[in-house]
Amino acid sequence: MSPLDTILVIVNAKARHQTGLAKAALLAQKCRTRLELFAGDADAPPSALLSLARPLREGGLDVTTATVCADSSNAALLARMRDPGIGFVIKDVVHSASSPRCALTATDWELARACPVPLLLSKATLWSEVPVICAAIDPRHEDDGMECLNRAILTKGAMLAKRMGGDLHVLHAYV
Repeated sequence: MSPLDTILVIVNAKARHQTGLAKAALLAQKCRTRLELFAGDADAPPSALLSLARPLREGGLDVTTATVCADSSNAALLARMRDPGIGFVIKDVVHSASSPRCALTATDWELARACPVPLLLSKATLWSEVPVICAAIDPRHEDDGMECLNRAILTKGAMLAKRMGGDLHVLHAYV
């Protein structure tokens, strides 16, 4: 298995564009790992996930699907991300008509705060020929768990940049 293990892709089965899924498929191909398509939307029919998985499977990727109907889809998602086989999480960020920039949802903020593995919040544009992989870390955080997460983010970021033929940039931002 790849150092990424399984890439968990949080999909909105009703969305027209699935850029995060396209990026995940490219990563899975380059890193020889499996994808899990995850929908936390109780209104998402399983057939919608299967229709997203079908072309990926036909392209030779190992793809599983999971839909969770729970009182709190965020709690179900966080529980799924804690599975030891999950090595990376990808989710599209949504653009709103009122803002030309990405608007982060409550789920996006919760993921950024609590995701126990490296997370890619994907913009709507596909990667360039030489992608820039940005590893956002927090070296000022005093929690040992955060130090391990920072190390995992840097290690996996470097591995992704190498396998994708891209560049790694490291970012630390604070207010």
